[in-house]
Amino acid sequence: MGVKNILIAAGGTGGHIFPAEALAETLKRRGHHVYFATDVRGLRFVKNFPAHEVKLIDGATVFSKSPMSVVKALYKIIKGVVQSVVYIRAKKIDIVVGFGGYPSFAPMMAGKLCGKPSVLHEQNAVLGRANKLLAKFSKQVALSFPKTKFAEAIGDKAVFIGNPLRSIVHELKDTQYKPYIAGEKFNLVVFGGSQGAQVFNDILPAAMKKLPDDIRAKINLVQQARQDNVERLTELYDELKMDAIIAPFFGDMPKLIANSHLVIGRAGATTVAELCYIGIPSILVPLPGSLDGDQANNAKNIADIGGGWLCKQDEFTADYLAGKIQDWMRASEPLTQAAQNAKNLGQPKAAENLANLVEKYIG
Repeated sequence: MGVKNILIAAGGTGGHIFPAEALAETLKRRGHHVYFATDVRGLRFVKNFPAHEVKLIDGATVFSKSPMSVVKALYKIIKGVVQSVVYIRAKKIDIVVGFGGYPSFAPMMAGKLCGKPSVLHEQNAVLGRANKLLAKFSKQVALSFPKTKFAEAIGDKAVFIGNPLRSIVHELKDTQYKPYIAGEKFNLVVFGGSQGAQVFNDILPAAMKKLPDDIRAKINLVQQARQDNVERLTELYDELKMDAIIAPFFGDMPKLIANSHLVIGRAGATTVAELCYIGIPSILVPLPGSLDGDQANNAKNIADIGGGWLCKQDEFTADYLAGKIQDWMRASEPLTQAAQNAKNLGQPKAAENLANLVEKYIG
């Protein structure tokens, strides 16, 4: 196969862009030219994106109760489609790959208008609204989870591939979970994802306070928190004489996850994929009210196989968390088993398999 020009469309959040980045890395290694179309929000993530060129495309969501907002959104979408058609023709794009969300809508529609094949990737365990519509024009829809809500609506176009992960995560492929041994340090990692998790900032200190002194003294805590909470949390953990590192961002989060005995976090698609690939047990607290319940369905996939524990936010209390940690630090077998079960759900070749799918439709 010769060199092909491939347009990848994604935007909005890291959950959409990180798997797109993983695919771009794979396609680039195979010698293809990768172009990346995104929206204004997506520009935050393009610094390390391995694209031949980045193109800013207008986009918007039409899912609004305001008629005026819908009109404005339609104008932006039409403008984005025109921009995309011009770009696809100028760069002689051979195929368009969309990663869901409204930023991928215009490039995907433009690909259809230009007679180019397209492939979709769905990161969550729920087929998103934009992907439901775009699936009609796509050759295939690659799924991240074996159980994906609404996937039956697209029939044999659906194919389970997994969620592509960036090279920083693949570097941890040989990581083996280290079962916790009672009396040693217990590595606990807590993070809330791009949409934040104030609940963790409130519940974690209260839960730590409820633990017996001998249990609490063994915990090494790494917690992501909003900047305005860092000082308060640091003081609270200092009062409890805990080993705790609190920061708004950790550049080496995958490595911290790999060295942990337990992770507490939201249930974004990338989070779940990384936990499964590395093989780490987790308590997942889905973001309440997330669109179409995608985080709850993501967490359910991992909980159903015993790879972690799904806890609704209103049930995530200090008593619940303190009880779980205390039990597992005294008898860690459930954590060890969950780590193995999570690993079984991981798809280490997701990026390669998605690249194969893309190449299938460009000959």
